[in-house]
Amino acid sequence: MRFSSKSSNSLDSCQLKIFSEMAFLSQLSGHLQQLKEKTVTMAEGAPAIGAHLQSLKEGAPKLLESAMNAKNGLLNKVKLDSIGKVLNVTNLGRNQSPIDIVPVITAFGEHLQNAEFRVEYETTGEFRATNDGHSVWLWREGNSSELAISFLPEEQYHLDAINWHFGTEPMNGSEHTIGGVGYAGELHLIQRNTRFPTIDLALKQQNGIIAMAIFLNESHDENPSLKSFIDLLPKITYKNNECRLTSFNVGSLFPPPEKTKEFWMYEGSETVEPFRETVHWIVFRSALPISSMQLEKLREVRASGYDEEQERSMVPLRGTQQANSRTVISSFRSAAGQPDLGLKKQKTRKVILTDRENAFIEKVLVVLFGDLVCGQNACREIDHVPQTGGCRHMRQKLRETTPQREAGMRKLPAKSDPMPNAEPPDAYRAASPPEEPPGVLK
Repeated sequence: MRFSSKSSNSLDSCQLKIFSEMAFLSQLSGHLQQLKEKTVTMAEGAPAIGAHLQSLKEGAPKLLESAMNAKNGLLNKVKLDSIGKVLNVTNLGRNQSPIDIVPVITAFGEHLQNAEFRVEYETTGEFRATNDGHSVWLWREGNSSELAISFLPEEQYHLDAINWHFGTEPMNGSEHTIGGVGYAGELHLIQRNTRFPTIDLALKQQNGIIAMAIFLNESHDENPSLKSFIDLLPKITYKNNECRLTSFNVGSLFPPPEKTKEFWMYEGSETVEPFRETVHWIVFRSALPISSMQLEKLREVRASGYDEEQERSMVPLRGTQQANSRTVISSFRSAAGQPDLGLKKQKTRKVILTDRENAFIEKVLVVLFGDLVCGQNACREIDHVPQTGGCRHMRQKLRETTPQREAGMRKLPAKSDPMPNAEPPDAYRAASPPEEPPGVLK
């Protein structure tokens, strides 16, 4: 039977369709097998995924807390940097006050020696005593030039405020300490450079503020110069209390001229917030007396308000801060540099012998060492002993006396041997002038 060409072509097309459908089914079967394997794998890994999700769920609060802490830390840093920029504070935290003044960080400043402070404080004007809950203040108005300092001849200062600091014991009431030792209290006289109209503007400048620290030393007798302010304290006992005055003798708080010769000076900060590092400190060595009764009046001031249920005592003190490589300049020598431990190099005594004295010594050396001694009367070299090499004349003689060297040194004479007739020398005469101590080099 014969097929026509048309029927043959139809058969070929049917076969192609069958083959293509079989290939598609084969591919589909492969995909289904892969999907089945992935499903099995996912089913096997489902417990691990569940455990991982559970751990994430449990750790989510801690992660959220860490994120919040990081956020707050970043905000605080930005806030701190902003404060530093607004207040013009550089190296925040490096030049803080108060400090412990010890000899190892002090150096004598010759330009501070015999310094003079010319003070003309006005006793009348607007005075305001306040209790801010942290410390007690006496504020003053005005811009007159009241203070001139000899080592700052181009600057004039006005006393803007007096800040009082005190503690509970006779030696824990000062903010600055000297060699770790404190006082019963401390006054801060805040002097503003008259170049700047307000204290806020002055505290943004490196030459705006000089703060003078005056220690308060507890005594039995009442100090009349403190009486006027101590009598005000009952009016500012509680936080935010304020009292206004029309007169106050501020000059009575400043040390007398003979007490201002010795002081320390260094660059620091405020001892109250925000601790701006634009304050030049002058810490006077002398202390102002204050009686025990006057101190008790200060200690009655409260940090709490009148309406608060629980009263809080005021302790207006900030702890001492690190010096951080700062140098404290002193106006007197005894406190500059390290303490004297008695290890300083002593001056040596130099004695020059006369010809007669030198001849006597040479005669004695002849007895001890024979001819192996220096024969030069004018020789001033001390080392005449052959075992150590001798002076230049000795070394020359040793080279010329080789046989004696080979034979060895002459024995020392016995104690019974008579000494040659030699006249003892006069006392050693130093070369220095008669009015100077004998034999001491400058």
